[in-house]
Amino acid sequence: MLTGTWSNYIDSAATAEIKEKDGKQIVTIGNVGSEDYHVQLKQEGLKLEKGCSYKLTFNGSSTQNRTIKAAFLNVEYDWYGGADVQLTGTDKSYTVEFTVGEDKATDDNMTLVFSMGKLSDAPAGEHTVTLSNFSLVKTKDAPEPENPDPGPDDPTTDPEMLKGTWTNYTHDTAQATFREDHGTWYTEVTKWGSEDFHIQLKQDGLTLEKGCTYKLTFKANAQVSKKVIVVFQSVSFDSYGEMSIVPDISQTKEFTLEFTVEKETDSNITLAFCMGRCSDEYNIQDDGIPHPVILSDISLKKVN
Repeated sequence: MLTGTWSNYIDSAATAEIKEKDGKQIVTIGNVGSEDYHVQLKQEGLKLEKGCSYKLTFNGSSTQNRTIKAAFLNVEYDWYGGADVQLTGTDKSYTVEFTVGEDKATDDNMTLVFSMGKLSDAPAGEHTVTLSNFSLVKTKDAPEPENPDPGPDDPTTDPEMLKGTWTNYTHDTAQATFREDHGTWYTEVTKWGSEDFHIQLKQDGLTLEKGCTYKLTFKANAQVSKKVIVVFQSVSFDSYGEMSIVPDISQTKEFTLEFTVEKETDSNITLAFCMGRCSDEYNIQDDGIPHPVILSDISLKKVN
């Protein structure tokens, strides 16, 4: 599975050179920086499947004994598997085996990252890490679900409702760009506007039926601690269900909105994620720097 191109990241706080020679990745480090990720070798575009088991093998050595980190991360830096590895002056083969958790989604844009920056035993002086003979294989498929064909009374039989096209809206007092990557939406906000609805990611044309219950789930994180208003509304802006969340600035979290429709059935409902400045958020400044709000795994189902 490791047939792609290797790339690297060297933070400005570190000094290092990474080059390939005779199929080996040779990392000469003068200063490890102040974080483990300040010196990295990585390969992107890998697919890891929910519930499956994998085995990573590679050879490694270091001119000074030290620890490096091997980790599989998604674009939101969620950890799917990996381990700390102790390198010595002798070239050895190392194996890292892991199973993708049931709480993780299948992802075909994973990155394998070897972090060689500041760890607890990182040498203070110059040293060289050599890595080679990389291999990643799937060793076990995901187990079959216990109930692959649920009965008609099982709420999971209802299909996914969010199959339409996502659109966006930015008021002229706000400034934002929207980008989608493998089902994850990145909204880069430079100006927040003056109302929550001044920046929106939305999907129109949804049908919500009177008396029915619906469940919306999604994951979110952001680099600024601020509210995101999530609302189902008609063309006349009547709310059919809504919630206010504050995404975590350090990790991705899952959110759930479950609601029962008390209004008349409507087949032209809009789901909107409103990311503009809320009425109580005038402490949030327009600093000219893009601040991402990240939304992923957005799902809507009728549960009864």
